[in-house]
Amino acid sequence: MNTTSQWKIDFSKHSISLDELISGGVGRDGIPPIDNPTQFLFKEQADNRIFPTSRVLAAEIDGQANAYPFEILAEKRIINDQVGRKHVLAVWQPGVASALDKSDINAPRDVGMAALYNRSLDNQTLSFRIEDSLLRDEQTNSGWNIFGQAVEGKLVNRQLQQELAYPHFWFAWVAFKPETLIHDDTTSLVYSQS
Repeated sequence: MNTTSQWKIDFSKHSISLDELISGGVGRDGIPPIDNPTQFLFKEQADNRIFPTSRVLAAEIDGQANAYPFEILAEKRIINDQVGRKHVLAVWQPGVASALDKSDINAPRDVGMAALYNRSLDNQTLSFRIEDSLLRDEQTNSGWNIFGQAVEGKLVNRQLQQELAYPHFWFAWVAFKPETLIHDDTTSLVYSQS
């Protein structure tokens, strides 16, 4: 049992009776502080492939962890991609504000929203582009909304299957999925950690 006699604290001045104090469990230095938060989250060095608080659309596709940075999605709006044997479409749309980005909650930043869809439909792989605020597939020229539903054209009322993907801060996702591949719009794969 720890006693206060080991501590280098002057107990001669106090505002309550020391007889009223009850041991709170561990003694002084019984719980060491976290001196290196990097080692707290990551087994090795922190993953700095992208800025830690960057937002990513993160998904596990065919057993492979993947991330689509919002910064790239916001610029390009769509990424037609293939991960393993699965053809996917990552999309981004403005209109979602975040109160976490500014010190003034009344001045939020538009971080947008993102979603991931399987772009294979009826044994055909669709390729998409942006046209007049709609997603438009190259194969039928049908117009699609951000929810993966065809709203005009040959495929009207058809629905793309949504993949399980969620917005995360990069540091939070990569702490648990260090093997994550980061994707962009040109080469699909930006880089993987080796």
